[in-house]
Amino acid sequence: MILLVDGHGLAFRGFYALPQMNAPDGTPTNAVLGFFNMLLKAADEWRPEGIGLFFDPKGPTARDKMYGQYKEGRRPTPDDFKAQMPFILDLAGALGYPVFIREGTEADDVIASTALSLEDAGFEPVILSADKDLMQVLKGKIKMARPAKGVSEFKLYDENIFREEYGFEPGAMADYLALAGDSADNIPGVPGVGDKTARSLLARYGSLDAIYADRGLSPESVRLKLERGKKSAYMSHSLAVPQRVEPVERGQLAMGGVDRERSFGLLERLGLRRLISRIGLDAPETGGQNAGTQTAVSASETGHDTAESASWDGIFSEDALILTREPDCISTRSGLWKKFSSEDSARLEAWLASPGHVMILADYGDYCERFPALGRYSDSIRDVVLAGYFFHPDASSHPHPEDPRGVMSAWDELARGDLSEDMLSVQRTIDAPPTPVLTALKRHGLYVDEGALRILDAELASRTSAIESEIYSVFGGTINLNSPKQVGEFLFERLRLPVLKKTKTGYSTDAAVLEELSRLPEPFCDIPKKMLEYRECAKMSSGFVQPFIKHAAASK
Repeated sequence: MILLVDGHGLAFRGFYALPQMNAPDGTPTNAVLGFFNMLLKAADEWRPEGIGLFFDPKGPTARDKMYGQYKEGRRPTPDDFKAQMPFILDLAGALGYPVFIREGTEADDVIASTALSLEDAGFEPVILSADKDLMQVLKGKIKMARPAKGVSEFKLYDENIFREEYGFEPGAMADYLALAGDSADNIPGVPGVGDKTARSLLARYGSLDAIYADRGLSPESVRLKLERGKKSAYMSHSLAVPQRVEPVERGQLAMGGVDRERSFGLLERLGLRRLISRIGLDAPETGGQNAGTQTAVSASETGHDTAESASWDGIFSEDALILTREPDCISTRSGLWKKFSSEDSARLEAWLASPGHVMILADYGDYCERFPALGRYSDSIRDVVLAGYFFHPDASSHPHPEDPRGVMSAWDELARGDLSEDMLSVQRTIDAPPTPVLTALKRHGLYVDEGALRILDAELASRTSAIESEIYSVFGGTINLNSPKQVGEFLFERLRLPVLKKTKTGYSTDAAVLEELSRLPEPFCDIPKKMLEYRECAKMSSGFVQPFIKHAAASK
């Protein structure tokens, strides 16, 4: 397997997935850390026999000449991100990764052309990128890994997985972007056509050309939008299609030697000591400044600056402290620290009870589980993970910095940025107080009214039976409502409802499809609405009510 990495895309992912972090000299580091965490995880997971990091050049590319507003809609690149790119490139080079930047050519085009060339030669390329554009080259042995959860997980796509998720062929991704557009690159698409309509059209027709070839396309509102936006659609298509350029040869996709002294120096300057350990770098065995650095690094596995821990009196003379794990330590802003255990809870409680004292940490729930006494002082807790949900509420995960400088830096950035007093009040009065309750619930369980649950289960069973009878009367017989194949044939062949999405095994009848069909006028919406209610009742019974009854009975 050969790994082709979208460098700028991965760096942006790290920048926005991790909270603001800074080196001792104030240099931002979250993009650097996120980039190399993802790169190292991918390398560990797949053990590629070849690798290449591809970055966009400075200045215009062919697409800028094709469409003057290309990428114009993007927000200006943050200065904190720009400041980190030189470090990413320098460190990649020092660690021996082959880096490719081609003047006037976007990295996506070089990646796509290289992947196709490698696949033709019998290799198995894997593209590591969050960019949807690159998914259109999925074919044969080509796969694509997209970050799925922060910087810790990837979802691996091949052409079959893509087809199941999107409902059309990978090669039609440019057609999809031509219809739906892409705000990230300012690809306009067709005004008024969004994700659902684009997927539905491509599931039915397969390509942009076939869509425009149907003069009788319905509904009329969609046809009119397509007619008005035809020029924009085909211009958008040309922007989204990868340009075939000279590929990188297989022989160039090989790791070089690691410059250990240079790599260590860069990571030490940025304060990324965990990466030093993860990469397996030791301090260079030289005198002077580096020798002193080696002593500081090896003095504490905690990531703290001081070689020796302080006294409790020194620690608790501060108004704000930082709690970190692995091992559990309490630290001051100035770098004093002391290992903490449950035996020290009483001393900590006395400090927390004093007005104006705050404890800054990441993941309050985890600490409540291990040190229950903290649950009594939620008003004094400042949790960087909870605060992160204010800015990224839809994210599937949030970063958990574990060293004191990372936690403190993350909180300071939030506090001096957009974290308003109202948000702090929400954390103190709404988010934090339930955390110890939920932790105790996790530890001890909860009481349930088994009798009430059995009554509810009977009511749900009665309702699902009634819905079955109502659908059977329309069908003219019995049908397995838990069979997507039978339900699909009923909806789309017997009732002739519009097909919105297909899978490799037939019609899709997932919740999104049923919800869309339930918006049709009467009587076409009747059966989709009944199917949604049937599934909801069945899920409530099998997924919640019956498991509670089972566990309640087993605990007697």
